[in-house]
Amino acid sequence: MLTMTEWIIAQENINWGISAQYQYESPIGSLGSWFQPTPSSFSLSVEKFTSEGWFWKIKAEIIQFLHENQDQLYYENLDLKLEIYGIAAQAKYFLLQNQSKLQPYATGGAGIYRWFGRRGEYQLEDRLIPKRDQNDWSWGFNLGLGLDLFIYKNWAVTLSGSYQIIIGELWPALALRLENVSGFQCLTTAAGFSFYF
Repeated sequence: MLTMTEWIIAQENINWGISAQYQYESPIGSLGSWFQPTPSSFSLSVEKFTSEGWFWKIKAEIIQFLHENQDQLYYENLDLKLEIYGIAAQAKYFLLQNQSKLQPYATGGAGIYRWFGRRGEYQLEDRLIPKRDQNDWSWGFNLGLGLDLFIYKNWAVTLSGSYQIIIGELWPALALRLENVSGFQCLTTAAGFSFYF
C-alpha cells in the first residue's frame, strides 16, 4: 500500500521526462523496394509537461537502412545505404486522465532531418556505372500511438508505433529497375524506457 501511495504521489508531481528507445524501421511505399526492415535505429527524447495530459517533447533520432531488398533488386550484391539524422518537436497526450500504471498516449510532430544515401557501383555489359552519393536536408512528419507501463515510481517501459515520412528523394537507377523514391516512408515500432521527474 505504501509503495502504491509513493507511486501515485510521484506521478502527480511529474514535470519533465526523458526517454530512450530502440526502433525497428519498416520501409513502405517505394522505399520498401530498395530496403529491408532494419532494427538499427535509436531515439532520445526530452519532454516537458505543459497542461493536464499534455507534454511537449524534443526527439533526436538516428534512422539507418543498411540492408538492400534482395527480393526486389535486379542486380545482386548492390551496396545500398540510407542514413538519416534528425531532430523533431512533438506533442504527446496521455489518453487516460487517471493515476493508472498503464498510460496510453497519442503523439505527432514535425522535424528537420539530414540524410545520406548511397548507391554503389555496378557493371553493365559494356561499362561500369560509378557509385552515386546523395545528401540533403529535409522536413519530416510523424504520427503515432504509444503506451507507458509504469514499473516503479517514475520509471516506465514505453512501447510505441508510428508512421513517418521524410520529404527526401533517391534518384532512380532504371538499369537496376530501381524506381525513384520521392519520400522516405516507414512504419516504426519502438521500445524503451522513460523516466519522469
